Parts: sequence; structure tokens; C-alpha cells
Amino acid sequence: MSERTLQRYEDDVIIKTEYAEKAIELARLYTRGEEVFESMDKFKIWIKTPSVVFRGEAPVTILDTSVGFDMVFKELGRIEHGIFA
Repeated sequence: MSERTLQRYEDDVIIKTEYAEKAIELARLYTRGEEVFESMDKFKIWIKTPSVVFRGEAPVTILDTSVGFDMVFKELGRIEHGIFA
């Protein structure tokens, strides 16, 4: 669901569970990214930058699946511990 679509919902409308779960996962990811990079701006640059780890794709492009979220979370852990691919 795009940000614009989400903005169109009225405050009293209940969002489908799968959309709510994805929003929560995305919030967790961004919080974790900010912790690892010590800056939201640096994290936003990283998540949009193509990486060898993700076969030349930007991390943001694989966030459409739970497997993609897991891969990005694991890579953030490697970065935090100084393990670069």
C-alpha cells in the first residue's frame, strides 16, 4: 500500500491486518536502521542504494516479502558488527 493510499483512509476506518502488520514491520526496520547508522538520513540513503549483498538491488526493493524484511534485518546486524560483504 502506498503512503498516499494510506493517507486517504479516514481515521475511523480499520485497515486490513496485512497492511497494518507491514506498517509495523516497516516502522521496526526504520527504527533498527536508525540505531545501526546512528542517523535516519544515513539509513535512508543506505536502504535506497543498490548493494552487492542484494544482487545489485537496493534493500528497499526486497521489502515486499517477509523474507526480504528478514534479509535486510540480518544485513543491518552484520553492519552493526562490522561484517561487510
